[in-house]
Amino acid sequence: MTKARNLKIASGQAAELTANPSSKRRIKRSEPQPSAELLARYCAIADGIVLLFPPYTEVVIHDLNTQTVVHVANNQSKTRTG
Repeated sequence: MTKARNLKIASGQAAELTANPSSKRRIKRSEPQPSAELLARYCAIADGIVLLFPPYTEVVIHDLNTQTVVHVANNQSKTRTG
């Protein structure tokens, strides 16, 4: 009898969750990070890529918001930042 009772309670809760969408858990999304912090992470990745594929690899990171070059790893083309 308790098994049947547990099933009724479980099915009732499931029906309540589907009927009431506000009772579902909301996933909190992280706040967007400042572009300088993100670009600093990408600079470290660019330096790692250059170390993995030497000697003729050049990695250039652009800031798409300002349309500028932010970082050049293993600068072979004499590209300047800015």
